[in-house]
Amino acid sequence: MTTKKVLLVDDMMVFLEMGRNFLERSGCQVLTAKSGTEALEKIRSEAPDLVLLDLEMPDMNGDRVCELVKKDKKLKKIPIMMLSSRGDKEAIDKCQEAGCDNYLTKPITQRDLLDETAKILKIPQRKDIRITVRMKVEGVSWEDTFYGESENISIGGILVKSEAPLKEGSVINLRFLLPDQQYQIEVEVEGEVVRIDKENFEPEYGLGIAFRDLNAVAREMIKDFIKKKEEQA
Repeated sequence: MTTKKVLLVDDMMVFLEMGRNFLERSGCQVLTAKSGTEALEKIRSEAPDLVLLDLEMPDMNGDRVCELVKKDKKLKKIPIMMLSSRGDKEAIDKCQEAGCDNYLTKPITQRDLLDETAKILKIPQRKDIRITVRMKVEGVSWEDTFYGESENISIGGILVKSEAPLKEGSVINLRFLLPDQQYQIEVEVEGEVVRIDKENFEPEYGLGIAFRDLNAVAREMIKDFIKKKEEQA
């Protein structure tokens, strides 16, 4: 499958980083721009498969960028999804008149972003939302204990960076503390190593671990943690 190229345009660095991390984990190549002028330059030079475009920016608003793109015969078929903290009729009408293909109101959850992006790009949708989280992870495999640090977590599994040279198919018992603003919650789960990434984590290993027979208590704790993080995004 050809990697889809997405241009993310926003003058807020926090949103750019959040969007970049999430979309890259969904298999997209992500480009960014922090102004309308920069966005136009990258649209013309890169011809992305999708543009996620903030409405209000300092030099040139998103609706103007959208209008210029849609008037260009070479670029007009590029889908543009407008993003804005404004949900009033005036703002929505302005974007629709400029020719946008969709409109999302901030704050935007990762699920909303995933669903709408997948529809436009016609890419498979992840069943589980992955949340970036850094926490210490302890694992026990064949009576050997190893330690690592998580990269992200979902209700279906966890990505752990570790020096342990495990093999695919290894069954391990994991223990970790889900970080919270007020307290920490310890989770114990059984998992299976389903993917090993050496290239992107060298000299360590990136261990993709799928949870096995997740008990009700652990499932609710992880689910609640992910929900809170989505709401804070």
